[in-house]
Amino acid sequence: MISSKDITTNFKDDIKLSFASLGYTFKSLNGYAITSSDYTYVNDVLTIKASFLKTAFEKESERTSLIFSYTFEKDDQTNLGFITIKK
Repeated sequence: MISSKDITTNFKDDIKLSFASLGYTFKSLNGYAITSSDYTYVNDVLTIKASFLKTAFEKESERTSLIFSYTFEKDDQTNLGFITIKK
């Protein structure tokens, strides 16, 4: 990931994260029941919808951050990383 790791949501704007995929293919984003309708991955930019983040934080109001995992694959190699989004 080439975007800042210090990510805070304002619950109005979608979160956009840039990646240098280096030939790897984005496979998934996981955590807090997120589905492919809650995010997009286009041209090395992962966009997580503000509406999803708002709902996720409302469901667990005591949380101050959400941690998601993401997966990239190339041939038989898998790269896994984590994203923390704070409110």
